[in-house]
Amino acid sequence: MTLTKKQLSDEAFHESYLYDFYATKIFADEEFKEYLMLVISKILKRDIEEIKKDFKYLNVRLGLSRMNVDSEADVVVKTGIGYVSLEINWTMTKKTIRKNMGYVCSLYLSQLETSEDYGKLKDIFQINFNREDLFKEGEFVYTSRLYDDKSKKARKHNILQIIDVNMEYLKKMSYTTIKEMEERSLERLLYIFVEHDPERLNELYEGDELMRKVKNKFFYLESSLERFLLYDKQALRESNLKEEFQRIGLEEGREEGRQQERKRFMEALADLNLSEEQMRKFKMLIEDDDLNILNS
Repeated sequence: MTLTKKQLSDEAFHESYLYDFYATKIFADEEFKEYLMLVISKILKRDIEEIKKDFKYLNVRLGLSRMNVDSEADVVVKTGIGYVSLEINWTMTKKTIRKNMGYVCSLYLSQLETSEDYGKLKDIFQINFNREDLFKEGEFVYTSRLYDDKSKKARKHNILQIIDVNMEYLKKMSYTTIKEMEERSLERLLYIFVEHDPERLNELYEGDELMRKVKNKFFYLESSLERFLLYDKQALRESNLKEEFQRIGLEEGREEGRQQERKRFMEALADLNLSEEQMRKFKMLIEDDDLNILNS
């Protein structure tokens, strides 16, 4: 269903800060490192003490060149289990996905100075907080590793994991469900980024001192937004809406192209004087989303 500008405006405007400005400001602030360590621990399913060991924020630019555009990752930290790069993705374009992969490659290469360093490489975890469900499977957290297609076994000595957190999953959960969950569950820890109602947030995090601080920081950032931005709110609102409409238009254009391709393909088949059974099988094939000609 196509969203109207009215439907997109407030939602898109709020979420644009939610998945970029707000989240980066909170995750990158040493005052809230306990919160970040807890989130990382829950996502990676590792003991919090492992994350805390040697924990350090890294001020790094990740890219092939210091002159590269968009070569600075949102947040990078060193932990007791390796390096963790966090990316907040408002849009999931080809550029965004490939740029994030570039950060992973740079983290790998940055550990190498001599040939002896190959044996000392630390594990790399990239955690992507995505506005959309990248894999369209309805899961909350996806973990990707290098593995063999046939056996599904992971490669030996693999040091890379890419974790995609589907924030859309949280948006679809009811407040009642969230409220009934364990206090320090990942869902409750991240719910602050999808709930807009201050009264609900006050109720949800009542008695939790850590989340009270995070919540207050969130409210402060929201009320003082213009102080932190180099551009005005309205200009950024219009930019975000333009980007969202371009994405929706591109998806609709692709679907229209697929429909036209189906029509041309069926017309070409009709000229071959095939039997009804052959035509039925070809029609089944053309409706298969995996058919290359329809997805090129």
